[in-house]
Amino acid sequence: MRVIDAEELFNRVGQIKPKNKQQYEDIGMFMNMITNSNTVERRHKGHWIRCDILQEFKCSECRMCFKNKSNPCPNCGTEMESDE
Repeated sequence: MRVIDAEELFNRVGQIKPKNKQQYEDIGMFMNMITNSNTVERRHKGHWIRCDILQEFKCSECRMCFKNKSNPCPNCGTEMESDE
């Protein structure tokens, strides 16, 4: 699962300049969908697992591998706590 910042998405959609009434209504409908969407809350932090053979790091939550560690995970958005 990939976590998306709903507030940032809402702001970006709000910057779209509609060219006609239909686009105006579509943008409003999309902004309502963003506002009313369910939220995801992380209850624990993840950690990076070293993949010695590939010289990469794997996220403990989504299991995706990356060349470099980052916080949060670029794929699933999990906050990283420590290495395993």
